[in-house]
Amino acid sequence: MPDPDHWSMRFKPKSDYKILANWDKTSIKASQANGDALIEGNLRVICNSLYPLERGFIKHTIIDVISMLTGFSSERLKQLKDNKLSYFQALEIEYRNMLQNQSRSSYSVNGSTFKLVNSFDEIQNELRRSDNSFVVLNTVEGAHAFADDFFTKQGHYVSMLAEERKYILSVKRKKGDSFFEKFIDSHIGNIDFIKTNWAHVPFFVTFAHHYYNHLSGFAQSLGPGIDFAVNQAGGTVKRDGEAISFFHLGIHPWGNKVLAQLLKRKTEDGTRVRRILIDVKHMSVQSRLDYYMNVVRPMKAQYEDQIPIIKSHTAVSGRKNMKRSIDNELKLFNDEKDRSKYFFSGDINLFDDEILEIIQSDGLIGIMIDERRIIGMELPPEAGITYKEFSKIVKESQKNISVYFKELHRHKWAEIDDAQLVEIDKEYKKTRTSLNAILLPCYFSVILRQLFHIVEFGGGEKAWDHICLGTDYDGVINPLDLYVQAGDMKTLEQDLTGFWDKMLVHHSTELKHIYSAFLFGKKPKHWITKFLFSNGMEFLKKYFNDAYLLNGETPVKPIV
Repeated sequence: MPDPDHWSMRFKPKSDYKILANWDKTSIKASQANGDALIEGNLRVICNSLYPLERGFIKHTIIDVISMLTGFSSERLKQLKDNKLSYFQALEIEYRNMLQNQSRSSYSVNGSTFKLVNSFDEIQNELRRSDNSFVVLNTVEGAHAFADDFFTKQGHYVSMLAEERKYILSVKRKKGDSFFEKFIDSHIGNIDFIKTNWAHVPFFVTFAHHYYNHLSGFAQSLGPGIDFAVNQAGGTVKRDGEAISFFHLGIHPWGNKVLAQLLKRKTEDGTRVRRILIDVKHMSVQSRLDYYMNVVRPMKAQYEDQIPIIKSHTAVSGRKNMKRSIDNELKLFNDEKDRSKYFFSGDINLFDDEILEIIQSDGLIGIMIDERRIIGMELPPEAGITYKEFSKIVKESQKNISVYFKELHRHKWAEIDDAQLVEIDKEYKKTRTSLNAILLPCYFSVILRQLFHIVEFGGGEKAWDHICLGTDYDGVINPLDLYVQAGDMKTLEQDLTGFWDKMLVHHSTELKHIYSAFLFGKKPKHWITKFLFSNGMEFLKKYFNDAYLLNGETPVKPIV
C-alpha cells in the first residue's frame, strides 16, 4: 500500500484515471475491500495478503495502467522495475505500513479501526471489544516476496533465470559460490528474520503466484484479456535434461528447502519460532501433488504432524484426478467435459481427488467470487437464462457499474455537485436492482453448485466443515456484479439462504432433489452460516495459536 489510508475508496487524479479509462472501458477503477466497506459488509476477520507486485506485470506495460489496476503507487512500481527495491524490501514496507496504521480512526468515515492479531483468542477479544472494527491476519501472496536482489561488482542487476540455468548445468563448484545459491539462501534467511523479528508472523504463504519464482511451477492464472500485455508463460526450465514448461513444473529440490523453512518451528540456531502454513493456490498441478505426496502425507504418517492444506481463494474445476491430468499434459479429458460445464475447468482450480486431499488434512477451501474463475461454459438450469443471455446482461451491468464509479470520481474532481450525485446514485441503484434480479439466480446457482460438488466428492456431510469464503477482493479480479465491493456483502447470507429455500420448492423435481440432497437433515441457513462464518472461525480456533504453530500440539486427532 503506497499510503496510510486503508479506509477510503482511493480516488485517482483525473489525469491518471483517463489512462486506464482509455485502455479499459468496463473495469471498476476503485478498491473493493477498503476498511469502511469491510465494516459495512460485516466482514470482520480478514486475511490480508502482503504482496510485492511481481516484475512480470511491469516489464512490458505502462506503469500508470498497472498502478490504476493494482492500487500501487507509480513511484513504488518504478522502484521495482528499476531494481531499486527488492521484493523483500517491498514486503517489509507493506508490513510496517499495516503495523503503524492499526488502531487509527482518523481515516475512517465512521471512526472505525483495524487490529493485527496473532491468535484466535486475540480475534475474539477484539470482536467483543468493538462492533466498529475488524481484525487482520497477516498472510503473504507469493514466496517471491522473500527474495533479495543481487548485483555484480560492477553494479549490474543479476538475472536469476540465467543464474538458475548456470546452477543446474554446473557440476564442479564450491558451495555458496553462485549467485543462485545466495538467492535461495536469501529466502531462508529472510524467513528466519520474519519469524524472529516481526510481531505478527504470517499465518500462511501462497507459495507460488502469477510468475515463475524459481522455487516451483505455477498455474496459468491470467486470461486472454490481460495476458497479451503481461505475458505469463515466460519459458521453460530443464529437469534431468528435459525442458519443462513453468506450468508443468513441480517443486525444485531447493524449493523444498524454502518450503521446509516456512514449516519449521526452529531456526538454524535452535530458536523456537512459529510455523507458517502453505497456501497451495497458484501452484502448478505437479507442485500441488508434490506437496501433498512428499510433505503433507509423510509428515502425518511418520511424525504425526498434522499440516492442514489451505487453498485460500479457489473454485471447482470438474476435473477428476491430478496425476491423470498431468499424464495428459493438463488437457481436459472427454469424460470431464460434461461434468465441468458449470465450472471454470482450468487446472488452477480444484480437482476431485484434491478436494478429498484437503479435507483429509483437516484443511480449508476458500471459494472465491471472481466471475472468471467460478463460471463455466454453461449455466445451471435454475439460473433461468442461457449463458449467451447471461453474457449480454453482464456486459450491460458492468457498463452501468463502470459509469457510476466514473461519476463518483467526477464528484471528487468537483465536476458535479452533491445534488447531482444523489440523483445519479438513485438512478444507478434502480438500474442495478433490475439487472441484479436477473443475475442473482445465475450467480447463486453457480456458487451453490460449487459447494455441492465439494461435498459430493469430499466425503459427504463432513466436507461441509472445510469450505469458507475466500473472496480475493482487490486481487485484480472481476467480482460478481451483486457484490462489487465488500460493503455489498452484508446481504450475502440472506441472499444465498433465500435462493436455496426457493429451490427446495421449485417446480422441477430434479432440481428439488439436487438442492435437498446436500441438506443432511438441516436447514439451508445452517450450511450457509458454516460456509460464511463458522468454518473459518473454527479453523482459526484450531490452528491460529501458539499451541499448534509454535509448540506443535495437534489440535485434532489425525483423520483416517
